[in-house]
Amino acid sequence: MRIAILLSGAGTTMQAIAEAITSARLNIEIVAVCSDNPKAQGIALARDIGLKTEVLDYQRANTREDFCNAFSSCIESYQPDYLILAGFMRILTASFINQFKSKIINIHPSLLPKYKGLNTHRRALESGDSEHGSSVHLVTEVLDDGPIIAQAITPIQANIQFNEEQTQALEQKVKALEKVLYPLCLTWLANKRIAFHSGEVQLDGRKLPKTGMQYDEVSLKKAWEEERLKCN
Repeated sequence: MRIAILLSGAGTTMQAIAEAITSARLNIEIVAVCSDNPKAQGIALARDIGLKTEVLDYQRANTREDFCNAFSSCIESYQPDYLILAGFMRILTASFINQFKSKIINIHPSLLPKYKGLNTHRRALESGDSEHGSSVHLVTEVLDDGPIIAQAITPIQANIQFNEEQTQALEQKVKALEKVLYPLCLTWLANKRIAFHSGEVQLDGRKLPKTGMQYDEVSLKKAWEEERLKCN
């Protein structure tokens, strides 16, 4: 499976995917790492590990449509099977999404449909939620609203007081789960275990619930190890 990874920032998710591909011998090739931000640390990191990179500066585009049209042409030249959003912070146009229909996958740091958009960790704490996590989903024209493949869940301590330190701690817990959850879902895609039909996700021909496959930390690690054994 050929993937292009889209990022805007540090590239930690991209790095986790690249390391998983190598260590687990996944049948996945990163054909390009693409960014809207010429200062993105993830681009420098991708180059350091020998990946092809493409940068189109969003700030130089006249409109979002102009940027997305140029960006899609650049990405299309690599003929990816899927576009993998890994901290990509631009809202894509409908024409871009339709060009790569059912081929754009995103990871969002909340248990969708809760907390679409930004500041998800703070919002979960402020709401007094008992759990938080991350969702891997298919991208559609509606922001953070596509069919969910899987979610990773972490508990939130009861009666915890909201502050910046607690927010950062929760963010780090979720990021650690994402480094396992995303490669797991990509493995399913590479092995053609996932199918999208009429707004639904099927795994091995079985319709998944709206929240997709759900894992806590222990069951997620177990599922990933099982996939690694199959690949090796």
